[in-house]
Amino acid sequence: MKRSMLCHLFYGYLRLLEKTVKIEWQQPKAFSCHNIVGFWHEDSYAMNLVLRYIARQNADVSVLVTADERGEYIQYLLEKCGGKAVRIGYGFCNAGTLKELLASMKERKRSIAIAMDGPLGPRHIPKKLTFMY
Repeated sequence: MKRSMLCHLFYGYLRLLEKTVKIEWQQPKAFSCHNIVGFWHEDSYAMNLVLRYIARQNADVSVLVTADERGEYIQYLLEKCGGKAVRIGYGFCNAGTLKELLASMKERKRSIAIAMDGPLGPRHIPKKLTFMY
């Protein structure tokens, strides 16, 4: 019950945000639908709006998401915006999940997005996992 309420609340906030901001691509051709996209964790709501735009361009995006409870809320928002959540844990990652993710990059319309600094910070300092790709 709590989870469902929070998911709807977060999505409502995202919808409100979508109505009050304008996203403008400065160089739309720079995104070729086969990229690895990094963003700061604090920009995750805006990233969901970008994800929605990308999904409308008939492109697929996989986003690395924490495997803990917070990841369930993030996954809900991602799926509502047309993305796919790839759940991974902190520390040593599941090698099978990473192999699956790298294999998905063989799809010409698949991109990967990752919050470079993660939810636990430190803020604006990229995690080592960011550079594996």
